[in-house]
Amino acid sequence: MTNVLADTIPGIRVVKAFAQESREAARFRLANQRTLEANDRLNKTWSLFSPTVTLMTEIGLLVVWAFGIWLVAHEQITVGASRSRWAGLPPSSPTSGAFTRGSIP
Repeated sequence: MTNVLADTIPGIRVVKAFAQESREAARFRLANQRTLEANDRLNKTWSLFSPTVTLMTEIGLLVVWAFGIWLVAHEQITVGASRSRWAGLPPSSPTSGAFTRGSIP
């Protein structure tokens, strides 16, 4: 669309001299329509992309929570151990093993 304007504006006197206003207006409308359609396609893509990424993130979080609940329910770890893992403490951390089953003397 910018190219159409860049071609037309400097040559406006030539366009007027040969009575080509309607042809140039049609060219501009066509370029404008193509730009509009391209923007519409891009907006539709982005409107689907963002919610999809958010949904996948939430599903991943749900899987992590479900796995942690399953481990606690089957007494593989305690709630405190799962909490320390989710807080980002490494398994070799002095406090990470303090909450696992069997660590109480």
